[in-house]
Amino acid sequence: VSPIAGLVALAIIAAIWPALLRAAQRFRLAQTSWRGLRFAFIGDTAGAYKALLPGFVAAVVFVAAMTLVAPGPESDPAARVPAWVGAAIVAAMLLFYAALPYTFWLLKRYQHDHYQYASVRTRFTAGPGSFYLLSLKAFGLLLGAFVLFGIAVALIAFGSARLSGSRRASLRRCTEQLHAPLRRHGIEICQYDGSSAAGDCGQ
Repeated sequence: VSPIAGLVALAIIAAIWPALLRAAQRFRLAQTSWRGLRFAFIGDTAGAYKALLPGFVAAVVFVAAMTLVAPGPESDPAARVPAWVGAAIVAAMLLFYAALPYTFWLLKRYQHDHYQYASVRTRFTAGPGSFYLLSLKAFGLLLGAFVLFGIAVALIAFGSARLSGSRRASLRRCTEQLHAPLRRHGIEICQYDGSSAAGDCGQ
C-alpha cells in the first residue's frame, strides 16, 4: 500500500470518525438508565473534531513525511535517502508520539465533560500532565521489559555456550580415559567427523 493511499484513507477517517464518535456516545448513553431516568451525552460535533484534531494532524504529518521515501516507478532502490529526509521523518514520528497523550486527554475530556444524568453533569478535572506521566511510565515499563528480555537471551546464549564447551571437554576426558587401557590391547578409539572413513585415526 502506497503512502499516498494511506494519506487519503487517513483523511477519510479524520472526516467521519469524530461525527461517528459523537453519535455512538449519544446512543450508548441514551440506552442506559438508572431508576427510570436515562443518561445523556450533550457534547456537540464540533467538540469531537476539536478533541481529535491534534492526533489527526500529527498522523497526517507523519504519513506525509513517509511519502518522501516512498519508491517511485523510476526510482533507484539503491539510492541513498538524503539526511534532511531522514530528519524530517524522525521529527514527524516524534511529533506523532508527543501528540498521542494530549489527544487522548482531549478525547477523555470531551467524553467525561458531557455526561448528564437528570440535572447532574459530570466534570473531568485531570490535566494533560497526568496523561504524559502515565505515557512515560508505560514507556519505561516497555523499555525495561525489552532490557530484561535482552539480558535473559544473552544469559541463555552464554550458558548454552558454556554447557556445550563443558560437554565437549567431558567427552574428551572420557575418551582419553578409555583410550589408554584399550591401546595396550591394540584397540584404537577414533572420532568420525564425516571427512574421513570410519576407523581412520590419522595414522
